[in-house]
Amino acid sequence: MGRTGRRIGGVAALSLAAAMLTVPPAGATHPVLGGGSGKGAGPIVTPAAGNLGKGTVALNFQVDYQAFDTFSDRELLGFAAEDREIHNLESVTTYSVSASYGAGRFATFHVAVPYVVRRGIEESEPPDEIHSHGDASGLGDASAHAHVRLFGSEAWGIEVTGIVALKVPTGQTRVRDDAGNRFDAEFQPGSGSWDPTVGLAVSEAYGPFALHGAVRYTWVTEGVLDTDLGDRFNYDLAFVYRVPPPVRVDLVLEANGLWQDRERRAGEEDPDSGGQVLLVSPGLRWRMHPRANAYVSAGLPVFQDLNGDQNEVRFRVLAGVGGAF
Repeated sequence: MGRTGRRIGGVAALSLAAAMLTVPPAGATHPVLGGGSGKGAGPIVTPAAGNLGKGTVALNFQVDYQAFDTFSDRELLGFAAEDREIHNLESVTTYSVSASYGAGRFATFHVAVPYVVRRGIEESEPPDEIHSHGDASGLGDASAHAHVRLFGSEAWGIEVTGIVALKVPTGQTRVRDDAGNRFDAEFQPGSGSWDPTVGLAVSEAYGPFALHGAVRYTWVTEGVLDTDLGDRFNYDLAFVYRVPPPVRVDLVLEANGLWQDRERRAGEEDPDSGGQVLLVSPGLRWRMHPRANAYVSAGLPVFQDLNGDQNEVRFRVLAGVGGAF
């Protein structure tokens, strides 16, 4: 095996080891830092292992749109006839603003605040009705993240970073539907829960190429309406190629996976919740300036294993702009 093969193999092995260390599931939004991580080009969805320089501040604005395959009226009426309350959801759009601060080569701190819009919420109502609830939108839960450097090798271009995060219940939890009824917890902009996350990110750069892997586990606690939305496990792998000058473009290909546990309300498990989704996400970053960039990523599902009857993911588009100062 050549030197390049050993490098790629090394980061793949470290990513696998990270997955084994964190064991089951996790997740949490993370700010997308501009341009890259360490010496290599950075991914878009996958957390990278590099940290900002000491005293550097980065700002980022991002839009995350997810569309779902919805049930037909006939299917919803069938669920109602079976005495089942099954939801429809057309899309979720999350607008987020994040800020990051570099405390030196060993640590970077992030905060992110989202605004969430869920559209086209419907529900089968036994014995023979469909209720249209409309849209739910409002301020979501803020999160704070710390990325701490655990290992770095200049010779091999490898960095390993530990991730700790906490989602705090700052979002709206009393949003009501078109009929004036309060939305269930799963449709509220905020969850009302305190959710800690731990994870590991590994990055390796070699010339214009970079490979990034990350795993994160989130413990979801009980929040509004006595609801536990289910623990999450995020696992990501990204390959990035920096096109040589004068072109200021990074080409990104990612695999982004999520496992989520079933939802529980007042201790009762919802059989139509939780499962696993894996997206393949090609993307592009335009380096408008040495300290500013814009990016877009399109995620397409290649594997979905959802519990019970739920809306499957149709596609995801994520776009944003960020800069460092």
